[in-house]
Amino acid sequence: MKGPENMENEMHVTTESLSIEFEGEAFERHEISASALAQSLLALDGLSQTASDKVYGKNVTTEVKVKGGPRAGSFVIDLVVESFKTHPLETFAAGTTVAIGLAQAIKGVIRLGKFVYGKRASPREPNTQGDSVLIQNDSGEVQSFNGCVVNIYNSAQTQVQLSRLTQP
Repeated sequence: MKGPENMENEMHVTTESLSIEFEGEAFERHEISASALAQSLLALDGLSQTASDKVYGKNVTTEVKVKGGPRAGSFVIDLVVESFKTHPLETFAAGTTVAIGLAQAIKGVIRLGKFVYGKRASPREPNTQGDSVLIQNDSGEVQSFNGCVVNIYNSAQTQVQLSRLTQP
């Protein structure tokens, strides 16, 4: 039986998955340049660590694992989150309950980037739906995004990582 002193040294591991699908003529032929693939995966790795720091705090590490997907040009990405002392889904950087997982945060960051056409996301006004904020794009459309997603997206580091992740 583990005593309280051993609980602090216990590692908690959570795995979340997301699917990424590249499009284009090369992917229809089941091809990708090694350079483009490496750049994209390194950018995704950096983005996952940036998002993990914001979602879970600095005491959590992430690892990106890649599997071939079911369709040409697709990959299944496993995001492995490791934490000592507390389960990563119990607390995050500010010590409150996690309302968003790492895979969900990364998907939200990519969705927000597409919505604002790669520009900075400025909250229009606080949304009354919990941790969400309303964002308006240049076309005048308004959507609600998780506040943590907006913070992650607006960091300069994330902008560089997204640019490398989505480059041809």
